[in-house]
Amino acid sequence: MVALTRSRISRLWPVTLASLIALAILLALGFWQLERRTWKHALIARIDAALAAEPVDAENLIGTGHPWPQDFTKVTATGRFGQAERHLFTSYEGRPGWRVISPFMLNNGQAILVDRGFAPQDNKGTLEKLPQGDVSITGVIRLHEEGQGLFTPDNQPQQDLWYWWDLGGLIRSLSPAVEGRPVLPLVIQMTPAQGGANIAAQGWPQPTPARPELSDRHLGYAITWFGLAACLIGVYLVYVRSLLRDPVKSER
Repeated sequence: MVALTRSRISRLWPVTLASLIALAILLALGFWQLERRTWKHALIARIDAALAAEPVDAENLIGTGHPWPQDFTKVTATGRFGQAERHLFTSYEGRPGWRVISPFMLNNGQAILVDRGFAPQDNKGTLEKLPQGDVSITGVIRLHEEGQGLFTPDNQPQQDLWYWWDLGGLIRSLSPAVEGRPVLPLVIQMTPAQGGANIAAQGWPQPTPARPELSDRHLGYAITWFGLAACLIGVYLVYVRSLLRDPVKSER
């Protein structure tokens, strides 16, 4: 057995320290991805359960004295649209365009924002007019609490250019259309009446499916990090073995 001389130790300990640090980081990333996978599966299950449930009356869910609703709660609402709209830049199925947002006056004296659906970018000036009088709509509650992203442009309310869901700013910009009613900081996202969203023949905007496309690649990411950790261990062991078996090189 080759002894660990001072020269060998001086060569080995920095590599060992660096390998241990790198190994700890790789393992932490792998376990973090497994935690993210568990969280993502719970989120998907909650969304699917909410979308499968029967719709509830929005007034019974978000009126005074009722608990605050969860994201993707399915609702119906009866009232009338305020004659105004705002446009939030987005994309749908790879196509740039707008989410069309209008205020909706509920029969209980409150108002709420309604996401009427998607319209292609060039159709902003040719959207269908809002219906007059009382109507019933079906959709899901969206909280839109994500805020402005790091690289998301600032909204420009004066030009009706919105790039992120600033509910407070949208409500203020629509205040003339809500007749002094209190506006709930929520959005009802209208959903397609009969599965699918391809109703362009009926004009724009068109409601889109409420269920988000949530990627679930966390297991693959975890395997990648654990695989890199295993490779690191293998490389370290090969290095130690070569250091111990090559006395000429190690003592040089």
